[in-house]
Amino acid sequence: MNKTLTFLLICFLSTTLNAQKKYMKKIVDHACECIQNLPDEKMDNENIGLCMLNEAAKYGDELLRDYNIDIRKIDEQGEELGRIIGVEMLISCPESIQRLASLKVDDDDNAEIYEPMIIEGKIRNISSEDFVIFTVEDNQGKTSKFYWLTFVSNSGTNIQYNFNETKNKDVKMEFIQQELFDPKINEYRNFNIIKSIEMLN
Repeated sequence: MNKTLTFLLICFLSTTLNAQKKYMKKIVDHACECIQNLPDEKMDNENIGLCMLNEAAKYGDELLRDYNIDIRKIDEQGEELGRIIGVEMLISCPESIQRLASLKVDDDDNAEIYEPMIIEGKIRNISSEDFVIFTVEDNQGKTSKFYWLTFVSNSGTNIQYNFNETKNKDVKMEFIQQELFDPKINEYRNFNIIKSIEMLN
């Protein structure tokens, strides 16, 4: 009897999670396409929010059930809904997140381009589970992680096909720093997003 109940519970949870993923995928796909099609001058809080909300509004009952988000109280819960959709977008369409990362929306909803930064150091580790992540040790011995989320310009070599061969090599990276939501710690934190890579040896 207990085995039967356990099996039925597993089936129910699996069906529920699959249904949840299906409607959330529709929301995320719509948001990704909408944001990608926004011109830079329209990339403000209002239009980004509309991109996320337009499709989400069709699934009010599901969002209330699965995330305790009440569409009727979007003024109060809009930020939390944006965080949930944003995390999914990071996996589904990193190119849209990269575009958001390259534009800083200030309190007046005016787009301001982030100033790139430069680091020189040695690549100590390379991870490629979801995205390619380089761990770079700078000249002072400090290590930092750098995320390859979209097109990266590079000189002298096509790094797209041989990035695994760059371990322990000297590198110069241009990157921007963007605050994104990290679901592992349930908080926002700064990510170093690579813009260009130059191999130094």
